[in-house]
Amino acid sequence: MLHILLGRAKSGRTGIMARRIGRDISLGRRAVFIVPDQETFITESRLLKENGLNGLMGTEVLSFNRFCQRIIKWSAQIPGVRLDDTGRSMLLAGAVMQCREQLSVFNSSAGQPGLTERLARMLSIFKSCGLSPQDVKELSEKSSGLLKAKLQDAALVFEKYEELIQGRYADTQDYFILAGSLASQCGVLKETAVYIDGFEVFTKKMLEFIISLCKGAPEVYVSLPSAMGGADEELYALSENALRRLAACAASEGIKYEIKYVPRREQEGELAFLGENLFAYPHREYKKNVENVSLFEGKNPEEEVRRAACIIREAALSGARYRDFAVITSAPAVYTPIIDRLFGQYDIPVFADIKRPVPAQPLVRLILALLNIKEQGFKNILEYAFCPLMGFESRDSQSLARLIRETGLKPQEFFTGRAQRLQEDLRAELERLRGVFLPPVRAFEEKMRRCRRVEQFARGVMLFLEEYNLARKLQEDINRLEEMGFPSQADEARQVWELSVNLLEQLERLLGERAIDRKQFAGMLAQGFKRSEIGVLPSSVDCVLLGDISRTKTSGVRSVFIMGVNEGILPAPVSDDSLFSGRELDSMNQMGAQLEPDQSMQISQQNYDIYSAFLSPIEKLYVSYSLASSEGAGLRPSHIISRLRLIFPGLELKSGLKQENYLATPAAGLALLFSSARNGLSGELGDFLSYLKQKEDPNISLLERALSPAKRARIEPQRARELFFPRSSVSVSRLETQALCPYMHFVRYGLAPERSEDYKLNVRDAGSLLHEVLESSLAYFSGRDLKKITREEIFETAERVLAERAPEYRFGYLVSSQRARRQTKGLAVMARIAVFEAIRQLAAGSFMQVGRELVFAPGRDYPPIILPTSAGELKLHGVVDRADMMYLENERYVRIVDYKSGAAQFQAEKVADGSMLQLPLYMDAVLSAFSGARAAGAFYFHIKELEGEEKILLSGPSVNIPEVIEGMDPGALNGENGVLSLRKSKSGLTGKNLLSPGGFDRLLSLARARAGEIAADIASGKIEGAPLDYGEQESPCRYCEHGLLCGLKEKGVFLRKACSGLELEEKQPEDSE
Repeated sequence: MLHILLGRAKSGRTGIMARRIGRDISLGRRAVFIVPDQETFITESRLLKENGLNGLMGTEVLSFNRFCQRIIKWSAQIPGVRLDDTGRSMLLAGAVMQCREQLSVFNSSAGQPGLTERLARMLSIFKSCGLSPQDVKELSEKSSGLLKAKLQDAALVFEKYEELIQGRYADTQDYFILAGSLASQCGVLKETAVYIDGFEVFTKKMLEFIISLCKGAPEVYVSLPSAMGGADEELYALSENALRRLAACAASEGIKYEIKYVPRREQEGELAFLGENLFAYPHREYKKNVENVSLFEGKNPEEEVRRAACIIREAALSGARYRDFAVITSAPAVYTPIIDRLFGQYDIPVFADIKRPVPAQPLVRLILALLNIKEQGFKNILEYAFCPLMGFESRDSQSLARLIRETGLKPQEFFTGRAQRLQEDLRAELERLRGVFLPPVRAFEEKMRRCRRVEQFARGVMLFLEEYNLARKLQEDINRLEEMGFPSQADEARQVWELSVNLLEQLERLLGERAIDRKQFAGMLAQGFKRSEIGVLPSSVDCVLLGDISRTKTSGVRSVFIMGVNEGILPAPVSDDSLFSGRELDSMNQMGAQLEPDQSMQISQQNYDIYSAFLSPIEKLYVSYSLASSEGAGLRPSHIISRLRLIFPGLELKSGLKQENYLATPAAGLALLFSSARNGLSGELGDFLSYLKQKEDPNISLLERALSPAKRARIEPQRARELFFPRSSVSVSRLETQALCPYMHFVRYGLAPERSEDYKLNVRDAGSLLHEVLESSLAYFSGRDLKKITREEIFETAERVLAERAPEYRFGYLVSSQRARRQTKGLAVMARIAVFEAIRQLAAGSFMQVGRELVFAPGRDYPPIILPTSAGELKLHGVVDRADMMYLENERYVRIVDYKSGAAQFQAEKVADGSMLQLPLYMDAVLSAFSGARAAGAFYFHIKELEGEEKILLSGPSVNIPEVIEGMDPGALNGENGVLSLRKSKSGLTGKNLLSPGGFDRLLSLARARAGEIAADIASGKIEGAPLDYGEQESPCRYCEHGLLCGLKEKGVFLRKACSGLELEEKQPEDSE
């Protein structure tokens, strides 16, 4: 007889069935309790606890799949070899390969893992709904357009798959069919009561199987949730549909059934009220004080997790058990690593009831990387090189990665060693690395070379694993993890090895004789790994449960934390990666297919999972959401939060953590100390620091060293001179760096970390190349009448010079690919503009070039700038891009131009700060080189793209002498400037950088004086982390690559005030009356 038990969630249905089973046990009768696969362990524990038993005699807790196997075994039948999801997925991949040429819609994507996954899901739905390949063909004949073609392809793959398993294998749906056919005649089943609980939905095959059980078992009990007349009927739509279908199937087969209702519990309190109203329309409001529901708004997931850790830790210190708590989330990938890290700081044991993906494991990544070693560029080569199981030295793996990244090394160059474009030292390093990494690859390739069938490939992989002792190495890792106290991770590694071997054996068994190429074999194996998951048992009985809201069902847990209740996370977006669209599924259902689940069923199932999670605690529910992700992206609270606040008007929204929350354990407190140290340690943090010093904690020395840049940090003067002034001269740009931030200077020039450059044209390289093109083009036109040179000739010359120089940059990056060539075209546009504008400016005035690339340094054409410092004389070197000269009434006036590919606007105030010294110091050097010459101006020439009639104008200080201005920019005096950034007003020319000869001299003197002061700071060992305050847009921290070292980046602390006003002109004395 069929007994159907209905009741609301948390009404006690499971308890009733558990007690009935307990009665069967006491009477010596057999019983089987069928629950979802992931709930078997917790259900066994509940049966024992509910009935006060030490063991289950004659009673088993099984999933549907395991029970089918049990019936087949009881009936002494020998079915085909059972295919699990992984085996089915690999076999299906083989079926797709075999009929690929016949496919129309899916032909192009036949080798893609995504198609196999979607086909596997769809075929599972077809079979669970009782559809055969012929049924799918008939559906295609009733359809038209794209749906018709899709169904034809699906029928082809379905048919090929059935051919492959026919008589040899059986998948889950086949086991349902076979077990159902045997149930009525199974002798053991006739003495067994069957109980089914924990399901809201039954597929067609499951329903048929349950009816078959009713024909063989004396009693079958099915528990289903029901709204029981509540205002949330829509929430129970799935189970109500399952009830109707079950009753209809029973009636059609003449099975007697009865329906019993579990009365609604008369419960009080917030949690019971929440259960009645969370999905009720209309809902009621809770009028009393809210004590057992908590709502928290975190800045990010880390704050959500830390708050939970503090609450659990405090409760544990008061006597609570860790097993009384559970953390539930619908984003385990986000929250699991954070929980592992932060719960560890608070000494909270946690068990993650979450299946781990296998493809992330080192062994799996190694196997797939070797199979695809010559595919996808260097991705698989690096995967192999960095695999810890191969035992390569880390420095060798890093060297290979760096060589690839910086030189754009091609896989073919790596495998053959032919890389003549590289410099000799790089070729030698490449050859050394080939000697390190290629021998195992060659050994693997030799085993793969003659493989033509699946079994040959599978055996070849196993032989390689044995030859390189990977089983032994993995066992050593497992032993090490166990010794370190990480049993879960050790078990995980053990499962990965067993799973990998089983997959290879399964492939050999399933498709051993099939002809296949290496790429297809790798695809099938990857598909098998992707479908596989590993799970571990808790290492301790007393630990916090961490679960996925769609998988984990808690029981007997006093407090539950539901985290990540954000829009787009909970509820999660409904998956739309089905083989067929929602509209196509509806069309197929209208043709009688009765396919499930559709999107509406997915939404209903997700709502019920959310409902179950919110009702799961016995005593207290903690709900939280984040305002931003861990990466800083903004997040919004879910509509569930609004719903909670409507139901509980008195629910307080809490936010923020107190300082004491971080000081619960030394590990948690240390994390706060390191993050807060730069803002000063006082109050409780200061007390905690004193406590650590008394305990002589080894982290104290680390903390003090980390704090050093924030203090008025210095190194010994002798060490500073050795570190910063080892040679006879230094560049002006180094002084500017010290002025911007002493700590930046210390790291860049003292510690001097070696920069690793990607194989691409970065901004610095692009600037250097454009600079070189401009220099070479101007040199080409030197000596000619610039006014007679045509635009076409200028453009042609710039493009020719660029084409000659491009192959030399970044190991030929600019000619390495179509994408790089497009970049080169973009540079050509800028190069043409830059050369044209430079010639236009020169042709417009009376200044002529007298020098390019003028180097002033010891032993060069022009002497260095000499600065007296407390450490002795310091020589400055530099390169002036261009010097121009004009003769005016027996006087020589010099103009210097510095080419910049980045935006550069001269500001005299920055000379006072010391962060813009190049132009005045370079002018000083040129005036010394050209004895008797006078300054006309020092300018930046900004190489950039122009729009419309825009022109490049020089930016920098110029001498306010009309004849000199006219010599540089003839139209400036008439307000038609085309060279200088000046304006014409009634009183004459104006501009903040227009200086009298005396003002210009004072600017040069200021630059020399400031350079001397900065040099003295460097020599004295000043290395404090104190950037100039130029605001957010021009902050030295904005593009500083050393922000993680100093910890000051964008925090707005220890900023030095920048010069806000500078007067270089002497004030005229006022006339006295």
